[in-house]
Amino acid sequence: EIKRELDSYKGKISTNNTKSKFIIKKLEYYDWEILKSFWDWIPSWQNSITSIKKLENNVISLGIYDNNLLAGYIVYNPTTNRINQFATNKKTRNLGSAKNLFQHISKNNENLFYVNNIDSNSINSKNFLLSLGLEFFIKQYEMELRI
Repeated sequence: EIKRELDSYKGKISTNNTKSKFIIKKLEYYDWEILKSFWDWIPSWQNSITSIKKLENNVISLGIYDNNLLAGYIVYNPTTNRINQFATNKKTRNLGSAKNLFQHISKNNENLFYVNNIDSNSINSKNFLLSLGLEFFIKQYEMELRI
């Protein structure tokens, strides 16, 4: 049974050299309760909390801060250029924090980036990824089998 549709994007992230009021630094630990509060949709199993924990030695996790308040985060694999998770604090959205995170990881990296399994109902996520210069490239279904 189809549970939801998932969209994937790829491309080079458009960058600009604008000054930012944000501070980006490595996440020292995952406070999943806080990070989950940023989510608009639940990640697919490939990008779930369990999968991130298993990939912990292969991924880089960055937080972006506005006056010491976590404004967003990103988890990505620098070897494959796959972005596993990203989200921003709902209270501080539309201030450029997510864009700054994506531009930070793409700085000095001319390769294609991949963002897989975005819930197709999330218009905000889709529009954001397209605004970065990424292109839609595949639709998949998350399915469930009742046993």
